[in-house]
Amino acid sequence: TVVLTADDQFIVSGSGSFEPDPLFKFDYSVRVFEASSGLPLLKLPLPTLKLNQGHLLGVTCVAVNDDATMIISGGYDKAVCLWDMTTGKMLNRLGGLVDVPTLNSTIREESRTGHTKAVTGVGFFTMPDSDVLQVA
Repeated sequence: TVVLTADDQFIVSGSGSFEPDPLFKFDYSVRVFEASSGLPLLKLPLPTLKLNQGHLLGVTCVAVNDDATMIISGGYDKAVCLWDMTTGKMLNRLGGLVDVPTLNSTIREESRTGHTKAVTGVGFFTMPDSDVLQVA
């Protein structure tokens, strides 16, 4: 999935697949590029040792707010992620599959909240006093 920001300055894309990737060929990332040059600016999530930072399966949809400061993404992992486009920081992760550490490994579980199927559409709409995200 790909979007161009309202000011035509940035291209935001999502990648990955529906299937878990045991060989790590897919990165399940959201990427930001400079539209005029194609220069890559951000790959989300930023490198971290924390679990559940970003999507655990492919990204199906992305949207950017009007002033190009926030990105929202949805994925096959049934999660919705909200990102700060200027810093790359994940602001929130709603629902979806989660990786849970155990004594010897990590297991993937279904979140008790959120969507029961893949998130296939996200968007921002402006209300008089705030940005509100909408998920489908």
